Amino acid sequence: PPSSIEKKDVYELVAHELSKLSLMERHRVNQDVLGRNILAAVEPVQLSSLGLAALDKKLLTMKEKQYYTLAQSLNSPMIKDENFRLKFARADCFDPAKAALRMENYLKFMHDNFGKDGLLRPILLTDLDKAERDLLKSGSMQMLPCRDKAGRRILARIGAFGNGRHSLRNKVGLKL
Repeated sequence: PPSSIEKKDVYELVAHELSKLSLMERHRVNQDVLGRNILAAVEPVQLSSLGLAALDKKLLTMKEKQYYTLAQSLNSPMIKDENFRLKFARADCFDPAKAALRMENYLKFMHDNFGKDGLLRPILLTDLDKAERDLLKSGSMQMLPCRDKAGRRILARIGAFGNGRHSLRNKVGLKL
């Protein structure tokens, strides 16, 4: 569809809208654009401990927890790790039902793709099969040696991702 919108017009509109915000609101918008989570920077200790307790309680009472139960039976150090569980709690703003479901889905994915090892520890390069290692070596995906301002790894994709012979599982395996 034809568009008469110029880049300059977009910049002017954004500037106009930002000028309506208070200094604190503009700061929050800028932090959000930069990928910095304002809530995480000022998260009270009580929130994380209460949120973690609520998640743990929900994990015990939820009905569909096949992979969480399997990880428990394997005595998985990963699911016992407070920081690991906090990632799920924070991802869903400490909603225990959503966080427990997210964690169960993650464990299912890891089990389906990496077997019992996926429930016991983070994935290593040695867990990738030859096709996945070849895809990684192709250079179309690069993990930068630095992190963004929020501490996340930066994964850059250059050009086509693989040559068409790689399965979705190969591609997903690399993104973990």
